[in-house]
Amino acid sequence: MGDDRPSRAPDFVARPTSPPVRTYEEMPGGEGREMNFRPDRISQEGLGALGVVLSVRRGAEEFTCALHDLSQSGVALLWPAGEPEPAPGEALDELLLIVDGHEAYRGAVEVIGVRGAPGARVVGLRLRDGMMDVDDVLMIRKVRELKAQGRLDFSAARRPWSRPGFDRFKALVSEMRLFLEDARERLGEVERDLPWRLVHGEADDGGRGSLIRSIQSDFVPEFERLSLEIDAASRVQRPDDHQALKAYSQRILDPLLLEAPLMHRARTKPLGYPGDFEVMRYIYEHTFEGPSLYARSVHMAGALHPGSRCVATRKDMLRDELLALIAAAPDGAPVRIASVAAGPAQETYEILQALRRAPRPVEFVLFEQDRRALQLAHGRLKPLADAFGAGLVRVSFRHDTIKRMIEDQSMFAAEGPFDAVICAGLFDYLKKPKAARLTASLYRALRPGGVLYVGNMTPDLSNRWIMEHHLDWYLEYRTREELMDFAREGAEGASIELIEEQQGFNPFARIVRP
Repeated sequence: MGDDRPSRAPDFVARPTSPPVRTYEEMPGGEGREMNFRPDRISQEGLGALGVVLSVRRGAEEFTCALHDLSQSGVALLWPAGEPEPAPGEALDELLLIVDGHEAYRGAVEVIGVRGAPGARVVGLRLRDGMMDVDDVLMIRKVRELKAQGRLDFSAARRPWSRPGFDRFKALVSEMRLFLEDARERLGEVERDLPWRLVHGEADDGGRGSLIRSIQSDFVPEFERLSLEIDAASRVQRPDDHQALKAYSQRILDPLLLEAPLMHRARTKPLGYPGDFEVMRYIYEHTFEGPSLYARSVHMAGALHPGSRCVATRKDMLRDELLALIAAAPDGAPVRIASVAAGPAQETYEILQALRRAPRPVEFVLFEQDRRALQLAHGRLKPLADAFGAGLVRVSFRHDTIKRMIEDQSMFAAEGPFDAVICAGLFDYLKKPKAARLTASLYRALRPGGVLYVGNMTPDLSNRWIMEHHLDWYLEYRTREELMDFAREGAEGASIELIEEQQGFNPFARIVRP
């Protein structure tokens, strides 16, 4: 029987990853002078940095020549000055061509032409003892190019993750990888067995709440245990050790950790900095986010990590401090509160929610550099404030740069006086002179008896490994003594005490103006 199979795939067969297929009659050929085929010629310049050794033996004489070009069937060389010029048709006993240590041709040749060139004579030779494998020469050139690019370099300099020792850190990072790989596989199976709405919906119909509580009680503690151990093992003094361990950890864990929206956003920094208002909202409110159950679980583990939770617990502490201040204020004039680098202003939102039960006159002024953060805060806070009616609660929004907040010593005083000023995260990014200068500026904006709250993360923050290794998120950590030091320098004569958020990583100086 004849073979009835089609010679090409039918039109309905898609090739999504294949280049377009041309028929034989569509393929081009030579035209004009190119109709007479000649092997490609490679010039000396075309060989790049390859070393070429070329010699010719002519009877009893042997001399070295410079290469002009070569092809499968011939070589053109520069004939040495002072040597008798060969004639076309003359046979030369031997030509030896070595390219980068590789013997490309050894054998007899025939002179096929002599022509002039600037400062030299070019002699064309036909190979008589077989063809030259030009592809071999080209592959030598390719390998040299790859080597020059460093792609064949396997030295320690090309292994940024390589550092002798630190065995505990490396073992723990590897253990975390195995834990996360197992978790991704198991959670993927669980997700396939559950309705979409249970994992990705918003409404809590009981089953979704049960699923979230299971992740929080089973997955999150083990993630936290391993991460705390890795964090302790990652603390090194030498910057080059830090960079090596960072490269090691990223190589092993980045693909597994960065599936979580919290970590992906902090790492990629779409607004140009890691702790933007959306990252804060992940920690404050949206702790179960992601494209898969696994991503949501890692996201939750990151948001509920003690080193992240201190962002939420400092918010709770400031909220409670301000609510107590508002409740203790005498009737009459509103309590005026400023929030500097306010972000999503979550504590202000929660204060307004609480005041709905016991309204008191209050005015908030929010200072923020990120216009999108102010947009979010305005959309959430303005309707809440307006609902109190009669101007009982007012919220004002100031879009200004951090640079001016630090350098313009009259900026906050012009907006004051304030009964309270809070600055929750900005000092984590300031060197001491700027921290003291900003403290002084904020302190001058207080009325007598007013309170300024300035905070700073401590060096023992428990998720520095994740922040620094995987999120490229570095802070200006300070001990409690260093926090008190710049607070005293910026608020001379004030009454200053330390207060602590629940996690113990983000103390605040509570500064009262006499």
